[in-house]
Amino acid sequence: MKSPKPVIVQLTATWCGPCKQLGPKLQSVVRAAGNVRLVVVDVDKCPQVAGGLRVQSVPTVLGVVGGRVVD
Repeated sequence: MKSPKPVIVQLTATWCGPCKQLGPKLQSVVRAAGNVRLVVVDVDKCPQVAGGLRVQSVPTVLGVVGGRVVD
């Protein structure tokens, strides 16, 4: 499903220390921006998503606009 708002996708894992530090910062930025949605994906619980996005390490943060990953 395409979101009318830009989406930030954070790929994370419960065992990832840097992910735990990054998460609250991303949440704060998204809250302040107001026009962006944050989706958090645990790569251990959703390996098919991580594989489909070709994620090789965590944390990984992607921007998605109109259903497409952007730079």
